[in-house]
Parts: sequence; structure tokens; C-alpha cells
Amino acid sequence: MNTFIILLIVVLVLIFIYNKTYLEGFENTTPIKIIIFVSKSCPHCVTYNKNMHSKIEQFCNQNGISLQRIFSDEDKDGLFEKYNIEYVPAAILIKNDQVTNVSPISPVGIEMKLKNNI
Repeated sequence: MNTFIILLIVVLVLIFIYNKTYLEGFENTTPIKIIIFVSKSCPHCVTYNKNMHSKIEQFCNQNGISLQRIFSDEDKDGLFEKYNIEYVPAAILIKNDQVTNVSPISPVGIEMKLKNNI
């Protein structure tokens, strides 16, 4: 009986070590980033900032997604030009160096893009 218990413990420890070592690397650890492009003078952007941005922040925080909001007059890194943003509000999702537009700009829109693996 003691041999059986010891053998069972050894097997359980080996299974735990295997799962920790070999299966952990298969989790989705690809960083995902959302960039929201807005303007302070655009009425649609004002509505977005007032009603939707906090919901997207909450969604991103809960799902480990990096979120950045850029105002057109504060774009020091030239991201409007880099990503060819011609209208606001606009949103892009970046995953595996792939960039795709997010529409609608909402948690549902982001989730749809993620499920479709952009």
C-alpha cells in the first residue's frame, strides 16, 4: 500500500512538472495593442471619449491588451501618418506585426477582430 501511494505521488509530480514545462509555452502570449486615434475638435471623438473610451479601457485591462489613445494635436511620434489615419475616430489592432482597423470602435469590435485572428 505504501509503495502504491509513493508511486502515485511520483506520477502526479511528474505530470505537474510536464504540464508546467512543456504546455505552458503554448499559451497565447502574443502581445496585442490597440491604438485609438481621436481629435479634440471632432464631435464624434468627443462622444467617443465621453461614452466609449472607459469601456474599452476596462475591456483591455481585463484581457491584457495594451491601449493607447492619441490626439491628433499631440501625435509626437507621427503615428497618424505611419498608420495612414485619414479620419477620426479610428482604431487599429496590432498583433504579430499585423495591423488591422477595428470597427466598430467598441469592446465588441475588438473582440470580433481577436476571434477572427485579424
